[in-house]
Amino acid sequence: MLKISVDAVIQKIRSETSLSEEEVKEQIKTKVKELDGLVSEEGAAFIIAAELGVQVMRDSVSVAHKISELKPGDKDIEIIGIIERIYRTVAYARAGVAKEVASLQISDETGQIRLVMWDDKAKIAVDLKRGQKIKVKGAQVKLNRDNLPELHIGRYSSLNILQDAVKLTAKTVTLDKLQAGETISALADVVNVREPRFYFVCPHCNKKVIPAVEGFLCPDHKKVEPKENLFCSFTIDDGNAAVRAVIFGSAAEEMLGLKIADMKTIEVPQLLSTIQARLLGRTILIEGRVKENKNFSTLEIVANKADLDPNPKELASNLMGTT
Repeated sequence: MLKISVDAVIQKIRSETSLSEEEVKEQIKTKVKELDGLVSEEGAAFIIAAELGVQVMRDSVSVAHKISELKPGDKDIEIIGIIERIYRTVAYARAGVAKEVASLQISDETGQIRLVMWDDKAKIAVDLKRGQKIKVKGAQVKLNRDNLPELHIGRYSSLNILQDAVKLTAKTVTLDKLQAGETISALADVVNVREPRFYFVCPHCNKKVIPAVEGFLCPDHKKVEPKENLFCSFTIDDGNAAVRAVIFGSAAEEMLGLKIADMKTIEVPQLLSTIQARLLGRTILIEGRVKENKNFSTLEIVANKADLDPNPKELASNLMGTT
């Protein structure tokens, strides 16, 4: 029978996490108490290691994979990448309990992939930033609805920050050169604007809330009195292609030049006319991420910024960069 000492397990945990020896020992003690003494100190050490995604039973440390090597069905993946984008955390309800799922786009020198974090692991996203280098251990590769591979981390996986955020610059492109997953910057004219829409979010954390029998539920703040947030979509054209773009929240308010409270006081036909008068025909500098619209099998831009008065020097730089 394989015998591994408690000290060996503690050192293994220390080598693969940011925890000190004292912190690991405290967690082991707490676990023994939680289980009413049903496990030994050694057993509790193994449980803590598993919860942290540390593979104690392996003779050697796993080798980090490259994104281009990942295949659906791969398990226990270790990978190092840069956070390119952090998506909005999505709330959902299961058995009357509010849950959430978060996701990131990460990249290395070989490609990009989506990283999905469920339930308790979703809370990790709060402390993450674009440009950080992270190390993920214990991940699994699955196919998403578009038959593209993505990484999933769960209870026994771990995510550690290896390097603080560095500034990422958006890739300047023309609209006929868009590729799903890229973070881009593009100069184009607004040629169509659709009626803005509103949805409910938590007033404390701005996460989308879930309507339930007992009211509106937030994964973090339970039952809440929600507030409204804004969603706007429009079409841009740079002479090479026409593409739909969407923008949310405060970025949408800034682009439209109106606050949500003000919009709610305006009749829909007049509101749309006001927005069209502000946007139609304007040349804008838009920044955001390219994604595939599953309903229409087309690419669109999820914008985080839409500058209606771009700096002339930036315009010249962008034009030179796309020639």
